[in-house]
Amino acid sequence: LESRVPVWNSRTESYVLNFHGRATLASSKNLQLVNFNPGELDAQSLSRPPSVPGSRKASPPQQRGAKPAQRKGELPTFLFGKVDRDLYNLDYQYPLSAFHAFAIAVSVTDW
Repeated sequence: LESRVPVWNSRTESYVLNFHGRATLASSKNLQLVNFNPGELDAQSLSRPPSVPGSRKASPPQQRGAKPAQRKGELPTFLFGKVDRDLYNLDYQYPLSAFHAFAIAVSVTDW
């Protein structure tokens, strides 16, 4: 598992993640994990150097080694998102168990 990489939103000029309505408030604790198969990376995406932002209105930085596990519309394996002051949603699916998902969520809240 690895963190889902956010995408650049030119309208807000920031990185964003789609939480599918499960996180309604911004928080540094919001997290998505996706399955990742390292054998699926293509050599061309790995050879591209990461871009360096040059100006305030720079074009969106290129993601180095964009991962196939992060295809548009694919649901995350683990999702932890803030919905109220002290209320979070926790969604998980195989290969995580309830114990694993809860352990990850507890470690995230301690950041």
